[in-house]
Amino acid sequence: YQPHAVQWWFQRERRFPLVQDHAPDSLAILNAKTDFLGFMVKHCDNAEDHPITNALRTALFDVLPALYKPGYAIGNCRKPDLSVQWRYLEGNNADILRPYKFTIAFESSYLRGYHTEKLLNAIIARTVPVYFGHHATVASIFNPKRFIHCSFDVDGLMKKSEELKLKGDGEARIDFVKDFAAEDLKRCVEAIKRVDQNDTLWREMVEQPMLPGNRIEGTPFDLRPISRALRKAIELHQPSWLE
Repeated sequence: YQPHAVQWWFQRERRFPLVQDHAPDSLAILNAKTDFLGFMVKHCDNAEDHPITNALRTALFDVLPALYKPGYAIGNCRKPDLSVQWRYLEGNNADILRPYKFTIAFESSYLRGYHTEKLLNAIIARTVPVYFGHHATVASIFNPKRFIHCSFDVDGLMKKSEELKLKGDGEARIDFVKDFAAEDLKRCVEAIKRVDQNDTLWREMVEQPMLPGNRIEGTPFDLRPISRALRKAIELHQPSWLE
C-alpha cells in the first residue's frame, strides 16, 4: 500500500512539492476555506474489509454534530442528497477536499506497514487531516506535526465485536463502535475542536512540511534506492539488450 500511495502522487500530484523551500501562505489558505470538515467515503461500512476499523470513520462523522458541529459528507456514505452519486477516484480528490479546513482521513485497516492515499489527499488539499491508522508506520513517512492522529483500542474493539458476532448489519457495527469507543471518539473530536478554534494552531499545522525533517531521503518517495537496486539486478543478469 505504500507503493500505491507513492504511485498515486507521482501520477497525479507532481505539482505539489514533496520538500518545501518555504512555508505556504497559511493565512491565504485559511481565508479561502469555506467549510469545516469533509468526509469522503464510498461505503459507510464494508463487511468484507476489516469491518470494525472500517466503521470507526463513520462513527466519528456521526458523533461530530452532538459533540461539536457537523461535517459534510462528500462521498456516498451519509451523503444528504443520494440522487447525486459520487464515483470513487473520479476527478481529483484533493481538489474536491480543498474547501474544507479538516478531512477525516481514517484508514479502513489498522496494520503495520499499511497506509493508502487518504492522508496524502488531505495534505495536498491543504486541510488538517484527522487520521487513524498505524501511527508508527505513518509517522515514519509523513511529518506527525502535519495531522491529528486519533487513537482507539483496536484490540478491544475487535475482541468485543467477535464476542457479539457483529458480522451482518453494518449500522449495528457502527452503533457498537460509537458506544464502545465513545471516550476515544470524544478525545478525537476535542482535538479537532482545539485546532478549529485556534487559527494560529491550524496555520502552524498547515505550514508544516509533509515529510519528516522536510527531506525526501529515506522515504518511500525517494526513488534512488529503487533505481540502484533495479540497475544492480539488471547488471547481475547481464541481458543481451544491455550491450
